[in-house]
Amino acid sequence: MYEARPSPIGGLGLFATRTIRRGTVWWQPDPSQVILLTRRQYQVVTRSTPSPLSSALIEPFLHFGYYDRDLDAIIVALDDTRYVNHSPTPNSGPTEPPHPFRALALRDIAPGEEIVEDYTAYDHCPWAQMDLSYTHDLQHATFDVQTDANSDTGAMTDGPHAHATPRHSR
Repeated sequence: MYEARPSPIGGLGLFATRTIRRGTVWWQPDPSQVILLTRRQYQVVTRSTPSPLSSALIEPFLHFGYYDRDLDAIIVALDDTRYVNHSPTPNSGPTEPPHPFRALALRDIAPGEEIVEDYTAYDHCPWAQMDLSYTHDLQHATFDVQTDANSDTGAMTDGPHAHATPRHSR
């Protein structure tokens, strides 16, 4: 139904290999195809002694993940759907009612067309700063993670967005 390949938006993208009809739930993974990073897990890692390995452990969640408010977790798809890119004119989005592990075709998606979602529609993560700083052509996203040193709880500072890639919260 889809494949990852170089995207004109930037990096890799996810492209339809056949027509995906409007209203089709095109992504509904088995639980073994996603990893969740909870608030507590995030705090444990970000409070541990910093090292390149601890940074490497968190970076995929901040780059490829998306936040779901109901689960209070950052979710990373392990399959190629983690390459869904951002567009202000998405062809994929949440189901109704929203579900963190489903994506719906918002209109017909043609074979060879890139599957894109509007990251600004994702839930905002209150404990991980996932700063989506787009260039004018939306080709790159950078992420900045900071802890709130003044907090007794070690809560993370608020960030402007919670992206981290595609579903309801994707």
